[in-house]
Amino acid sequence: MGPASAPRDSRDRANLAHRSLPTLLRGFTDILRRAVPLLRPGGVVAITTRPFRIDGELIDFPSLTLDAAINAGLDPVQRCVGLLAGLRDGKLVSRSSFFQLDYVRKLRDRGVPAWVIAHEDVLVLRVGQTGTSSAAERPTVT
Repeated sequence: MGPASAPRDSRDRANLAHRSLPTLLRGFTDILRRAVPLLRPGGVVAITTRPFRIDGELIDFPSLTLDAAINAGLDPVQRCVGLLAGLRDGKLVSRSSFFQLDYVRKLRDRGVPAWVIAHEDVLVLRVGQTGTSSAAERPTVT
């Protein structure tokens, strides 16, 4: 069974979102590895990802995604935070999904202290100048 609160945009049981976390990461790494040759040298890839919970435990999926991208041959350029919020009358207003709100309510009902995820990470990566990654020239992620 896949991650309990990971997004499941498909009912297709073969979809990676329905797989275990290790299988999901291997699959995502493979997808990125196969995409690298299709990109021009120096091409930029942006990935949005967010933490999620499995059985109430918060999983740092953005860091796991970054590792998958590096293993696929991409060089990290920048890691940014995108708030899941809107602006109303000069104040931030949460824009969490129904599924996130529902999941956190259920956790709290079971006595598990949890907060709704309020951000996504934006990972910016680059294909090396030769079309491959160069670990020696890898920039520091900021």
